[in-house]
Amino acid sequence: MGVKKQWRFREEGLSNTLLLIGFLIVSAIITGATINDSSNPFLGLLGILTLPTYLVFRNKFFRKKIEILEANTSPDWIKNEEWRKWEAPLDLVRGESYRQKALQQFAGKPRSNGYLVPVCVQLVREPSNKYDPNAIKAEIGGSHVGYIAKEIAAKLASAMDATNIQSFAIAGLIRGGSFKTPSLGVHIWLNKRLSQAPIININKTYLTQYQVSWPPHENEGTSDDTTKEVYGNLHFAPRKSTEKQGYYLGRHYTEYVETIKELKRVGDLEKAEQLLQELIKAVEAESRAEKWGVAPWYYEQLAIIYRKRKDYLKEIEVLERFAKQKHAPGASPPKLLERLEKARKLALKSAPNNQPQIRP
Repeated sequence: MGVKKQWRFREEGLSNTLLLIGFLIVSAIITGATINDSSNPFLGLLGILTLPTYLVFRNKFFRKKIEILEANTSPDWIKNEEWRKWEAPLDLVRGESYRQKALQQFAGKPRSNGYLVPVCVQLVREPSNKYDPNAIKAEIGGSHVGYIAKEIAAKLASAMDATNIQSFAIAGLIRGGSFKTPSLGVHIWLNKRLSQAPIININKTYLTQYQVSWPPHENEGTSDDTTKEVYGNLHFAPRKSTEKQGYYLGRHYTEYVETIKELKRVGDLEKAEQLLQELIKAVEAESRAEKWGVAPWYYEQLAIIYRKRKDYLKEIEVLERFAKQKHAPGASPPKLLERLEKARKLALKSAPNNQPQIRP
């Protein structure tokens, strides 16, 4: 596909101003000389030619060409799966973890092999952003899914502003969403334009540091019905004390919510119990470090599993553990403390021989 080029111009502000001042000074000198020597018509002519001479110099030496490129990607790039043969996409979108619901609209809930969803990504300038005047939003289907990495946006924003291009489209890929890594992310091909765009003067070697693993591994993104078998192969090792507070296996405990829900949905309560026990350790480590209340949801989910098994002693144990922690304001702490009292009553009713083990 041929590449069409257009040009727009950007004036170099400081250089242009200095040039104008210089010509005004020359013009003033010539005008003064003309007044003092009215017999010389050539001085008057020079004064008249000062302004057009300035304009010629400005256009020739102090205006920078900004290249604009047309789309270079086939409209059928998704249908023909052309993207599978391209070089590795770039991990340049930030903040997707805060926009998982928006991304799930285009992919779905976590599944065994995750997702590979080719999409059109619209890059939109946001100069009014109070945190970064160079901010560039990434949108898919009109939904905000993240921002371009700050260091790249700084280079790209100037080209967009100079060419008055407020937004342009490129090829992208929604990736992730497996049971082991439930979060969805957005990868992009900056050089695969789907609309008119400014030329991006970023060193290709510099961009290689943002390339993701490629090509996709076998069966990645494919749909199957082996959910239970895949979960059965997962192993949740004991949390290491050296891990960052609030993290388990390199991920924050909040990133495991969908994994826990899926484990419970497929009926693998043993794996869900194993994972929740480790996540509670991460929750408590973060609570101690930050001096804030623990997240009650993880204790509650583990208590629900024990209730289903009618293992009231273990339910009491996890709820008593919660009761000893620092609590944040809200409805959940009182709710779990009420559950603790109910679990004690159920334990007394169902296992009277175990009464000495139950703390009042």
